[in-house]
Amino acid sequence: MPRTAMHNPCAAYVRHPMYGGLVLASLGLAAITRSEGRLALAIVLWFVLERKIQFEEGCLVQRYGAEYKNYMAKTKKLVPWLY
Repeated sequence: MPRTAMHNPCAAYVRHPMYGGLVLASLGLAAITRSEGRLALAIVLWFVLERKIQFEEGCLVQRYGAEYKNYMAKTKKLVPWLY
C-alpha cells in the first residue's frame, strides 16, 4: 500500500487539522469580538465542515477499508484529545 496521510506522525492526533483549525479560529474570533453574527457563522461553518468530513471519510473508507476505520477509531476528528 502506498504511504498515506495516515502514516504521517502529525496525523496521529487529529484527522482533519485544517478544518479543526478553521473552526477553532472562527470561534475564537467570535469570542474575542463578542459578535453573535460571527458566532452564528462559526457554527454554520462547523456544520458544513461536518458534512464535508462525512463525505470525505466515506470515500476514504471505500478506498482504504479497515485500515482507515482503524485510523478513525484511534484519532479524533477535529480537536486533539477532545473531538
